[in-house]
Amino acid sequence: MLKRSSRRDLDVFAHIPRHSLPERHARRIKESYRARRFDQVFPAGSSAMPSLLIGRERQISQLSSLAREMLDDTFGARQSLIGVVLHGPRGTGKTALLNAFSEGIRGLGRVRIINMVGNDHLVSTDTLIRHLASFAPARSEKTRSFALGAKMVVAGGFETRTTRRESHQSLSSISSALHAATERKKGKRMPVLITIDEAHAASPAELGGLLNAIQNVTNQGEVAVGIVLAGTPDLLDLLRHRKCEATWFLDRAGTARRLAPMPNDLSHDDCLRAITEPLKCAGVTVTSMTALSGAVEKCKGSPYFLQVLGETALATAFENNHLADFSTGGEIHLIFDENVQARYKQTWASLDNQGLAGCARQLGALWQARTPDGEPIKITENLVDRAIRSGLEHAPTEAGMTTDEAISYFKHLGLLWSFGEGAQDVWSLGLPSFFDFAEAMFHRIGNVDHRAVLPELQSDMSSLYEEAGLAVKTAIDGQ
Repeated sequence: MLKRSSRRDLDVFAHIPRHSLPERHARRIKESYRARRFDQVFPAGSSAMPSLLIGRERQISQLSSLAREMLDDTFGARQSLIGVVLHGPRGTGKTALLNAFSEGIRGLGRVRIINMVGNDHLVSTDTLIRHLASFAPARSEKTRSFALGAKMVVAGGFETRTTRRESHQSLSSISSALHAATERKKGKRMPVLITIDEAHAASPAELGGLLNAIQNVTNQGEVAVGIVLAGTPDLLDLLRHRKCEATWFLDRAGTARRLAPMPNDLSHDDCLRAITEPLKCAGVTVTSMTALSGAVEKCKGSPYFLQVLGETALATAFENNHLADFSTGGEIHLIFDENVQARYKQTWASLDNQGLAGCARQLGALWQARTPDGEPIKITENLVDRAIRSGLEHAPTEAGMTTDEAISYFKHLGLLWSFGEGAQDVWSLGLPSFFDFAEAMFHRIGNVDHRAVLPELQSDMSSLYEEAGLAVKTAIDGQ
């Protein structure tokens, strides 16, 4: 085991630039820029790590604590259950952070990494067990097998028929496969870290089976098994509401330490640094820092939009003598706005096709509300429920969803969520600027059906404001 001092100083993110760009990274950025591979510097919309990781110190601290706990030689005596849940809207960097953590752990050479994707490896018990079994060390003298339904999965690679599938048998088989994955040569064991990206898309039965298997293996006290899940806000519903029959995972003490929310909340200064450092390394000159500051403000703290802005700046600078002009009305602004609008239109189409446009309008109106003192209001589950029900009752097109289903859909898109840290009734919008776009769509002359229901939506929200003692309507209400 690692010495205590080395565990305490362990930095599994040492390979990721977080404060400044080392020379080797600066050279890579310049080479990518010269080769017009702008998306390798600012990887908008991908799972790649941005050139400079900023604004995620809390999540990094939580993941680093998990790594230290996994390597603690007193783990067996404590029988802790360790895990972190990265949850939040799309485009906040969950996958990139998960991959960076996995890479850092792998670099230690002391932990076996099992990477999974929810809608790939956790769609059936068969698939899950096969994936776990593939990490069990090969043995020539003895082949470990795992009962599965009407088959027997054999780590050596062949199958034979056995008994029919039963629920307890499936859990036993998953536990056996996981236990075998902790083995190393000569009968010793090593810690195992399981990462699950797109965890919200996993089958509830398989995710629950895996979590319960982790509990079974960990309770034996022989070795640490850690897990990191990353997904959209509806992942918490999957874990909490007994859908995966492993509610212990979030019910145990220390839930706040286990949950790692990933909101669109990068600070303005962090966004500026994340743009200027790579541009400088690429050899691009920013013509006006004031104009850049204004452009960054339009990103609204969103990591995705920040990367879109950076990639746009590189592409235009390459054609403009390596100058980045962020002036309002300039080329960077125009292209960036087009990209933002394209994303908003895609999201709007998804909601409108489901008959949820009215719900989007009401949620946006709810977040524009203020107390008589002008302060933002505390959004409770009851207010969210009323806003969604109003949108369904006055929908431009029939939704065909219940209130709970509509709320889940907004969560799945990452547009609605709560941090889930002991204050589950406090809600927020995943991308507030989108709801300004949704409101504007209701006022477009061509959107006849949407304009027809707008007075009823406004009336409902006015009544809600009056009942709740709120002072202000939406910024563009009544236009």
